[in-house]
Amino acid sequence: MTSFTAFSIFEFICLLHCCYHEFAQLSRNTLRYFFAYANILNVRS
Repeated sequence: MTSFTAFSIFEFICLLHCCYHEFAQLSRNTLRYFFAYANILNVRS
């Protein structure tokens, strides 16, 4: 039972790490697009 619990915690941490990595990548890309769009608006005005 203890080994199963430890494995579940390990699995949960791996899943959390993967989700965090994906989210960080996504937010970084979103910020990049947002700043590029803001620059286009600044140039246009």
